[in-house]
Amino acid sequence: MFSQARFTRQITAFLISILSASAVLAMAANIAAQTTETPSQLTSRIERLIRQLDDDSEKVSEEARSSLVEIGLPALKPLNEAAKDVTTEGGRLAAGIVRDIARTAAGLRMRSQTKTTGLQGAVTVELSRDGRYVYVPGHVAAAINVFRRDSRTGELAIQQCIVDRDQMDGVVTLRLSTDGKFAVAAACRSKTIALYSRDETNGELTLASMRRQEPDGELQNLEWPINAIFSTDGKFVYVIDDHKGTVLVFRCTGGLTFVEIFEGPDHCFDGARGLTAHPDGKTLYISSHRAGTLVVLNRDPETGKVSIRQILHDEEDGVHGLAGTIYTCVSRDGEFVYSISGRFAGDDAIGVFQVGDDGKLSVLQEFINGDGELQDFKGGGVGIAISPDGTRFYASGTRSGSLACFRRDPVGGKLTYVTTLTSLETGESGTFVDNRRAVGNQLMVGNLGANGVDISSDGRFLYLALEGWSAISVLEQTA
Repeated sequence: MFSQARFTRQITAFLISILSASAVLAMAANIAAQTTETPSQLTSRIERLIRQLDDDSEKVSEEARSSLVEIGLPALKPLNEAAKDVTTEGGRLAAGIVRDIARTAAGLRMRSQTKTTGLQGAVTVELSRDGRYVYVPGHVAAAINVFRRDSRTGELAIQQCIVDRDQMDGVVTLRLSTDGKFAVAAACRSKTIALYSRDETNGELTLASMRRQEPDGELQNLEWPINAIFSTDGKFVYVIDDHKGTVLVFRCTGGLTFVEIFEGPDHCFDGARGLTAHPDGKTLYISSHRAGTLVVLNRDPETGKVSIRQILHDEEDGVHGLAGTIYTCVSRDGEFVYSISGRFAGDDAIGVFQVGDDGKLSVLQEFINGDGELQDFKGGGVGIAISPDGTRFYASGTRSGSLACFRRDPVGGKLTYVTTLTSLETGESGTFVDNRRAVGNQLMVGNLGANGVDISSDGRFLYLALEGWSAISVLEQTA
């Protein structure tokens, strides 16, 4: 599996990391030369500055605020404690400083936010390969939204909104084929799988084929189709059914021709939500939140059929963060797989897995909310993304309305936690209350926050779906 091209990429990335590390060390040395402050002295200064936030003098409190922002990450923990007291001006100022430091550390700033009724229940985000269009379904609105994207500003404008309560109720995912000519969507409450042709000039979609539950047909057991993707060659469509715990395979030839339903052993797909293709075209990954499993599937490129290669279970083989797992993403080089958990229950966690020479996964690293560095991250959603250069990693906490930000080693695949953003751009609304309720035939999703994430190909803009806010936030990379 170790090709010359892969070796060259690794050496290049290694040299870049060495140069970056040298720059960081030089900067650190420069800072150290400018100060002789000991850690205990810094702690005392931070405590003093936090007290000064409550000073009657506006000048004193403003100078304290500026100094704390300048100190940055070392001040975050005591500032978070101070921010818990919302009855004082100092507590309110501390909360604002926390947000400022987090944004600076993450290197992100809010650019704009788009709201529309078609985005009610927005879960996933998909950018076209040419970067001109953004696709976001809304499962509560029973809608598929197509946005034009300004490549200079990153901002969005509505191009098309398809609303169909009969055929698209509960549409959670929409994915584009590699060549950009088709899109596929799964709608759980309508029990449908839709294939759309895509106009590459204006980005708009036209229904080409629809498959739905057939009481007396080959899809009689279709109950809750929740996710659908194309194979890397575009010849097949794969669908997972959350309630039935199955994988459905269709041949894609301008329509959807049924191939097989694959159940897997011991209910390993119970609560299947995440479905991801490896770039080798021969591997699929399925995350199942009720089973607490990450399943690696073999895929036959000729027939499209699948078989089990490996099943990873929570609390087995050194894995501790797969309870409630819901989604995965794969690094561009295919060497690493990243998982996220917690949207419905289980671990609020992010996992890093290495792909072995045999195509099987081994756990490399895990982050579990409150158990170590990762904080303010609850209800990991379908939002995990790697920047195009491989150096940044983002994960959404839907129940906490947060976005966890990491640095990523492009060679070794490991993550270094930076901060978690919790603010209006991530759908933050204080303590989460799950107030989902049925209203007529719709599902109200309460104040669920950040979910689906995608990044522009130049790495400048991050698009974040806010599930309960009927909105998409556009964040710009500033550092």
